[in-house]
Amino acid sequence: MNNERRKRLKNSIQLLHQSSEILVDVVTDEEDTLNGMPESLSHTDRYQTMECAVNSLDEAIEKLDQVIELVEDAME
Repeated sequence: MNNERRKRLKNSIQLLHQSSEILVDVVTDEEDTLNGMPESLSHTDRYQTMECAVNSLDEAIEKLDQVIELVEDAME
């Protein structure tokens, strides 16, 4: 792989890291909101929707980490 392609891949890795950081911030905020909800609301549709969103975002973060690792492997 030539230097120009490596440079482009390094840039993409930086962008993926930024995306992951944004997702982590959103998940943290959403989890804080869930943890602050009264127990009486824990079985509502809204709570379950928020919980599903957190789970989906956690999975997205894991997948982004996998993508970053794969791109780094490709650069070797």
